[in-house]
Amino acid sequence: MMRFSVFVLLLWSLGARGQSACELPLNMARENMMHHIGYLSSDELEGRYPGTEGAEKARQYIAQVLRENGALPAVSDDGSQWFTVARLASFPPDRNSAVPLKTGVALKNTFPHPHTTNGAASGKIKRVGYGIDAQDLGRNDFRNKRIAGKIAVIQAGTPDGKGPHGKFAKHLDLDTRIDRAASAGAVGVVLVPGKKDNLLPEPFYKSTRPGRIPVVVLPEGTVPRGMIELKAFVQRETAQAANVCGFVDHGAAKTLVLGAHYDHLGWGLEHSLHRGEPAIHNGADDNASGVAVVLEAARLLKEWPTAKAFNYLIVGFSAEEDGLLGSQHFVANRPAEFKQLFGMLNFDMVGRMEKGNPLVVSGTGTALEWPEVLSRATCLPISLKTESAPGSASDHASFYRQGIPVLHFFTGAHGDYHRPSDDVEKIEPLSVEYTLRTLLATVEVLSQAPALTQQDVKEPTNESAASFKVTLGVVPDYAFAGSGMRISGVSPGKPAEKAGLVAGDVVVELGGMPVRDMTSYMTALSSFSKGQKAKVVFVRNGERLAKDVVF
Repeated sequence: MMRFSVFVLLLWSLGARGQSACELPLNMARENMMHHIGYLSSDELEGRYPGTEGAEKARQYIAQVLRENGALPAVSDDGSQWFTVARLASFPPDRNSAVPLKTGVALKNTFPHPHTTNGAASGKIKRVGYGIDAQDLGRNDFRNKRIAGKIAVIQAGTPDGKGPHGKFAKHLDLDTRIDRAASAGAVGVVLVPGKKDNLLPEPFYKSTRPGRIPVVVLPEGTVPRGMIELKAFVQRETAQAANVCGFVDHGAAKTLVLGAHYDHLGWGLEHSLHRGEPAIHNGADDNASGVAVVLEAARLLKEWPTAKAFNYLIVGFSAEEDGLLGSQHFVANRPAEFKQLFGMLNFDMVGRMEKGNPLVVSGTGTALEWPEVLSRATCLPISLKTESAPGSASDHASFYRQGIPVLHFFTGAHGDYHRPSDDVEKIEPLSVEYTLRTLLATVEVLSQAPALTQQDVKEPTNESAASFKVTLGVVPDYAFAGSGMRISGVSPGKPAEKAGLVAGDVVVELGGMPVRDMTSYMTALSSFSKGQKAKVVFVRNGERLAKDVVF
């Protein structure tokens, strides 16, 4: 670290050629970014849902702006990298059934699981518990179970009942368990949901990857003994989505990726927090704001002398909201010239630095040099809140998994997240300007660094994470730097709303337990069960108040 510090200080004292990042005039850049956000979040684009006309208009717009800003099309002639995404699927009732051969009468409430093949299978029922093969935890539900040629019955959930917070969390995926049964010779699978498992026959938007054997869902208590015949059929639909890639070529030896996802929720669909009639989710902050920053960065980095230590790969990712599908496709299928990447900077929700919030930068532990780079990459009237772990909720995670150092820039959650009210009128022009200037200052310091030393970051283990049986029904403000847990949004009909809590309240005590930060809030919340009452103490406009909530 000392050698890097001396190197940076030496070059810093020499000064950069031309203006520094702190001196560059950004008035026009701010206007350009607000124009980009205004168009991308307009009703005309209908929420930019992948595979729709609105998403196609967004793709064309981003490609055009990249060309105008001097970025050459990358990965293809027009800069588009296409891939297939699953969309709404249906299951005709007359083509899905489970019939015990003893009675010949079809069971009620039968529907397919998305990870099924279309077809029929018959065989003897054989229960295999949770269908978990976890050698690392000393558990194999398939041991000594002869299921070849049989119908395997798999219980959803996990043995410890703690879902994503239990030690079996990484074995929750039902697709993997179904595949394991197929590999053991099962000709079909019956899935049995637990009391809290969401295996209802709702429309399938994302999990529509076909499997190898027929799979149906049956309620507990209806699974028969003996022989059974299954029929499963899912009418699948797909759509084409595209990443948009531009390349600022300075003939440098190192390439830095600047990325932001441009897709959003369309009219809502499965990820919306909106309750009410379908409405366009324009996604001004999520994530037209991040796209605007990288588009304008491409223009400035093309001509700025200090920036020419790098080439820049500018990527607008699609299908991020569906599970980072665009960035995963990119890292797995990137051309040979982009196999070696210096680092990746991701911008997701950077348009609302409300009430003096800091700019949150996560992933500082993914390279040894990141903390010092960021300590020098600021000349703004804002503070940076850094987090060592990169997190897994945005596109930088796909690059981190490939051993590439990453940073993720974020200005905090708010009550309009994944709701129709996330509109351009709520965007703060200074927020995107400050984010852009921080990007440029980071590039300026990086141009003086010979390399980044990639590091793996130890994430919190599931065993040590709190287990939740209830929810307060709020969106925490993760950018809040004060004491307590500030609420940035309240979900309709949930305990917090019923008790009268509102966005902006800062929770400082829950059920007699102090709340100093997110960790202590989650610890307190994990101690309650459904139906319990607790006193929540909070600060509103400087006044300390208390309300009773019922979980």
